[in-house]
Amino acid sequence: MLKYFIKRIAYAIATVWIISTLTFFLMNLVPGGPFLSEKAPSPAILKAMEEKYGLDKPLIVQYKNYLSNVAKLDFGYSIKRKGRLITEIIKEKFPVSAKVGGIAIITAVVCGIPLGALAALKRGKWLDKTIMVIATTGISIPAFVVATSLMVYFGVKLKILPTFGLKTPLHYILPVFSLALYPMAYISRLMRSSLLDVIGQDYIRTAKAKGLSGFIVLFKHALRNALIPVITYLGPLTAGILTGSFVIEKIFTIPGLGGEFINSITGRDYPMVMGVTIFYASLIVIMNLVVDILYVIADPRIKLK
Repeated sequence: MLKYFIKRIAYAIATVWIISTLTFFLMNLVPGGPFLSEKAPSPAILKAMEEKYGLDKPLIVQYKNYLSNVAKLDFGYSIKRKGRLITEIIKEKFPVSAKVGGIAIITAVVCGIPLGALAALKRGKWLDKTIMVIATTGISIPAFVVATSLMVYFGVKLKILPTFGLKTPLHYILPVFSLALYPMAYISRLMRSSLLDVIGQDYIRTAKAKGLSGFIVLFKHALRNALIPVITYLGPLTAGILTGSFVIEKIFTIPGLGGEFINSITGRDYPMVMGVTIFYASLIVIMNLVVDILYVIADPRIKLK
């Protein structure tokens, strides 16, 4: 177990390094710069600003300095948000994004698993077909289309739900549903196919032959093993929710980290882009490690080596 964790930590560090390196060099290939605006600064001011943020040095020297600072968890100062440390911005904005994303993940899992199990138990019947039609529709429609449609219908036409900000619990309904619809639909389809496969196994038939009730067979034997593919999806699900929240936060004017990240890209705020990218990459790597641990909890037969 210890060797496994050491190996995974080494892979995690290498993964974050590759992502940060690619982001750094690709970002510097984009035309333009962080100090260009409608009113272009004078050459003297531009030179002074580049010296202040170290952008006057050769690219390889900038890269070396940046890696050195990142190793000390120092992402530097934001160029557009004058005098603000990037770590401070992340600490301030990420909890908002995490709260919306966390609720969306819980909603997707709590709703998707029962729907998939119900569809598997009612295979071929009208309930199964109805759930699969809804799931297919949910997978097919992009989150931003769902968000704008919900905003127009429930916010503008019916005027029963707020469409911007997070002031009250009602403000969470539209953005959370917009984020949760796709993963909920995907989990329900995944759960259905996995449960159908498990129900056909020999040990399930043996349990039924021993006279165990259908409830015990389903929840004690079948459901636990059928959850393995769903647990596998939790890592990519977290990544999809977090990155998908960027657009949703802009649509619903949510003061989270996603809006800051998009603004930093359009404003060429290089330190901010790098800091948020490394932060999200590290978070996703950690979530994948947590998923591996959940494998063992769900199925003790799985060994981490």
